[in-house]
Amino acid sequence: MADQMNTEAWQLTMRKLAYDRKRGATELVVDAVDCLLEGIAQPGLYDPSLIRKTLTTLRYEHTSMAPILNLTAEICYWLDTQDQDLDRTALVNKMRRDIEKIRERYVTDNQQFQDKFRSLELTGPRFGFYSWSSTVALCMNALAGIPVGAKAFVGQSIPGGEGKKTAKMLAKLGWSTWLISDTHLADMAKAGKINTLILGCDAYDDTSFVNKIGSGALAALVKAAGQRVEIWTHESKRLNSSEIHELNLGKSEPEPPVSTGIAIPTPLFGTGSLSDIDVIRTPEKDHTPESLREQTISRPSPLPDYLKLENRPG
Repeated sequence: MADQMNTEAWQLTMRKLAYDRKRGATELVVDAVDCLLEGIAQPGLYDPSLIRKTLTTLRYEHTSMAPILNLTAEICYWLDTQDQDLDRTALVNKMRRDIEKIRERYVTDNQQFQDKFRSLELTGPRFGFYSWSSTVALCMNALAGIPVGAKAFVGQSIPGGEGKKTAKMLAKLGWSTWLISDTHLADMAKAGKINTLILGCDAYDDTSFVNKIGSGALAALVKAAGQRVEIWTHESKRLNSSEIHELNLGKSEPEPPVSTGIAIPTPLFGTGSLSDIDVIRTPEKDHTPESLREQTISRPSPLPDYLKLENRPG
């Protein structure tokens, strides 16, 4: 009975994470890992099929989050390839050690980023920002100082309007900040009036990246004008080659309602080409698009068929 209660409590906690729509991917991943570590420490809870089923639910409830995809793929692959005839205690201990290594990667990322950005010198003086990124906010807070004469131009980022949050953050840090329309920012980019565009990133592979819709077009305009584009993100958001299609970036354009004949699609995510990016900064190292194509992803495990988007239940 105690084992059953422990299992039910653990499943409830994991379900709450699966249906959490407020927090970001990295925070959810750390909580999921903590829950796994707590769960497998309890008597009777090491059940590969139960863990696999629970992680599959987590994956399919957060289909736009690359860190969730990487975490579930890594642990499910581990479960699928272990010799289940081994002593249960040995399996649990091995799983605990491996999951603790995964957790360490995530919790040390932010500190590494802060340490790195304390000595970073940005190329300005006119900087462009778009949408909101907790990673960009973290790094901007870590900068040793504001570049001389720096000006920040922040696109409102419609739909959603997250640019306002970014503008407030920059103004609070002492930046001279302008919150402008997305079309105004695009015009500035095309005219070469943005020296460095700084973007966050929800996912990337060796050829493309995912971010708020419009980011890809904005990056292309800045690059075409001969200026600089940077992405600040985490290694946990990197996917295997051509794996971005495993993320659900939103529904296709809806059909116009019969009553008005006008459809108003509001996709949130879009893709861009890494060929328009000068550098991808992560806690571990800075990448160029060329170097990414030559490197092996940190998650060598393939994506199990039952985690592929095409096999999503319903």
